[in-house]
Amino acid sequence: MDLVAHHEAGHAVTCWIHGFEVAEISTVVIDNSAARVKTESTLTGLDHHDFGRGRVIPPERWSRCEKMIQVAVGGPVAQRIRMMERGLDPAAHAEAFRLTASDDLEEVRRILYVQYLEDVERANSELERLIRETEALLWEDANWVGLRRVAERLKTAERDWLVAELEALFRSSGNGG
Repeated sequence: MDLVAHHEAGHAVTCWIHGFEVAEISTVVIDNSAARVKTESTLTGLDHHDFGRGRVIPPERWSRCEKMIQVAVGGPVAQRIRMMERGLDPAAHAEAFRLTASDDLEEVRRILYVQYLEDVERANSELERLIRETEALLWEDANWVGLRRVAERLKTAERDWLVAELEALFRSSGNGG
């Protein structure tokens, strides 16, 4: 439950950092999914699911799309950081990591393959860059402290937490808003 809570908190905190609205956060199992963070549409005329439909994103909207990609990788990145904090080697626990992070990472790979016209090397390079940037963003002291607070609250939740409660918890860690 600890890794799932950190994974979902990673998505939510990355949303808040980038100024995107979070509609729902849950660690409750739904439709064979361990948990979820539901965001409002963050792109004018283009929602999260349009990425998977093979559309190349116009250059004037690509910066915003990169932030959405960071939201998608925020979960796996937070999960990996938490594993390392607990003394676990993510590579040694690859199967557990794959089960919880693969959907996020595969979706991002599809987006990047389309965006870079199936130039796999460039798409992988961009993915690695965005993962590094997301890791640096989440690892900043106030952001990580806030993410840990959100994850702890998610672990003890007997219900879906109200997003406003969790965002306030994150913001109380010194994150502006």
